[in-house]
Amino acid sequence: MPNFRSIKFRFAMLVMLLLTTAVCARLFIGIPFLRNQVEQLVLSQEQSLANYAAHTLDDAIQSRLSAIDILAADLQAGPPDHTKALVAWLQARHRDHPQFDQIMLVDALGTPVGLSAQSGPNNVAGNYAREAWFHQAVVQHRTVLGPPERSPRSEGIFIRFAAPLYTPHGQLRGVLSGQSRLDSPTFLDGLQASLPGKNGRFLLVIPGNQLLLTISTSSPALTAIPPVGSDALHDQSRAGFETTHQVADADGTPYLAVRANLPDTGWYLVAAMPQSEAMRPADALHSLSLKGSAILLILLFAGVALFLFVVLAPLSKVAQAMREMANGTRPLTPFPVRRRDEIGDLLRGFNHLVAKLGEKELTLTNTLKTLDQLASTDALTGAWNRRLFSEQATREHERAARQGLPLSLMLLDLDRFKHINDTWGHAEGDRVLQQVAQCILRILRKTDALARWGGEEFIILLPDTGLEQAAMLAERVRARIEEEQSPNGPQITTSIGVATYTPPESHDQWVARADAAMYRAKRLGRNRVEIDQPGPASPFVSAGTETPPPGKWHEQLSSGHVSLDAQHQGLLEDSHQLYESLQDGTDTERIRNAMEILLKGIAQHCHEEEQLMKRIAYPDFHAHASRHHALLQQAVERVRLFQTDRMSLSEVVLFLTQELVEKHILDEDRLFYTYLNENPS
Repeated sequence: MPNFRSIKFRFAMLVMLLLTTAVCARLFIGIPFLRNQVEQLVLSQEQSLANYAAHTLDDAIQSRLSAIDILAADLQAGPPDHTKALVAWLQARHRDHPQFDQIMLVDALGTPVGLSAQSGPNNVAGNYAREAWFHQAVVQHRTVLGPPERSPRSEGIFIRFAAPLYTPHGQLRGVLSGQSRLDSPTFLDGLQASLPGKNGRFLLVIPGNQLLLTISTSSPALTAIPPVGSDALHDQSRAGFETTHQVADADGTPYLAVRANLPDTGWYLVAAMPQSEAMRPADALHSLSLKGSAILLILLFAGVALFLFVVLAPLSKVAQAMREMANGTRPLTPFPVRRRDEIGDLLRGFNHLVAKLGEKELTLTNTLKTLDQLASTDALTGAWNRRLFSEQATREHERAARQGLPLSLMLLDLDRFKHINDTWGHAEGDRVLQQVAQCILRILRKTDALARWGGEEFIILLPDTGLEQAAMLAERVRARIEEEQSPNGPQITTSIGVATYTPPESHDQWVARADAAMYRAKRLGRNRVEIDQPGPASPFVSAGTETPPPGKWHEQLSSGHVSLDAQHQGLLEDSHQLYESLQDGTDTERIRNAMEILLKGIAQHCHEEEQLMKRIAYPDFHAHASRHHALLQQAVERVRLFQTDRMSLSEVVLFLTQELVEKHILDEDRLFYTYLNENPS
């Protein structure tokens, strides 16, 4: 029976309490509080910056409106009497008002009659009666601000400020306009120099004209405002960020954004900074804090151990005396005992506790250092995941097509892996996957890439490798995996399909060809390499080979959900029907009908299953739905290959009955059965 009043127990409980309290306080109070404070500080600075930028921009607009208004009044009071005098007047006023790139006068019909400079972004040409600034000035009878426009003669963006001119009798005489480039020294260059953060941007929104001017480190870009619902950043900016300042743009990048209005124009300015950039100091402090805490805890425990050794050394002598008394080598002399604890075992227990905690802290530190690798690698095997492989494959596609280089891949599947899991247990199955991954990595070159493609499937990207060289490497991999047999472990073999990329086929078509070759290797006896051979193929499997029958329904496969179990049972029956049609030598048309029925049933089942997972709030819903989509695409691709005589009918049937029905529906679907029990509705 444990002694709950012992020093070992009380000290262990105290250390565990302090450690748990410190870690919980740091993770659930300190770090969230710090992130919130940093976010509020960034938003406050952004708001100040946006207000200042909006005020500066509004002042620049108002000063130009006032300047063009004064020039219009001056011209109307004493107009020049001939064209040369008018041009000279415009040129003189242009020199006095350098904020304009050009000053132009058009008559009442919109025809230009004078321009201050012929080298501006928009020379005198054509008619301006249909321009927005001309129309607004004439209709509103006041000085107006036109919408931003892109110059047809340059890559710049400009705005016109226009004022109407009238005769003494109130008839329209013409319109005087001043044109300013947005990137001029007194306009938007100040905004480019004061962007929110290194990768932030300003969005100048002009609701009346449905225009959006993006100001970033590159040249200003003028586009139309995205429609409602297509970009959350613009949707929130329209509402003035009433609900949140954390919003993602159309690309899904999260931003911290604020809005500042330009009251005199009806425009508004949005300052947006990437959330990752804003939170970088907090994230760095978080990492530093965790590492510092680990070091501090180790030093703290070492110091306490030393302290206990020094302070409690005399008590060890007392314990020795007690043992001598028990052995009869020392007289039975009474000692004053005031505490009921294990004095003799105190130091040894404490040191053991320190050692164990030191191991845990070291493990935690190593785990933190590898967190960034987990985002792009498979946690079990250390190989790449599908996302990273697809990105690298896309880059290699482009390079191979551009430079005319060969590009191959291997798709391998461990033979009878389900039997390994069922016979030896899932722990042994995981060990086999790790062993195979390490075996493959030892063989591959530095330029090759290994990724875990599915449950027991691996895919290998082979840049600058032709079909023959890839096949030789695949045979080495197959042979080495077969040699990895452990004395007391299961037999490990693999079936490998090899295919070379042939432009302009898609990534999915390329993988489907390798997948078909891999299934051909399984059909021909497993533990072999098959390469993709373009050309016609027989619609039936050759003599001496057969497609293994699908499994049958039994109660151990039941999920407890009546509708779901009925669908699974129906799909197994359809699989058997398709298999029996193939084995009986039924005509091709009947087999096609059975295959079409099974495909429709699988598609309908995937749809209803996804709706069910939504209702029970299955946390891995998106990953499971993506797997559905990928499998259905592969099924469609195999049917297409069969229709073009590039894949045998038995290979299509093998994929539909085993990969789609048995392997996925009856294995992978079991992962969410627990959530069905928790949410019986």
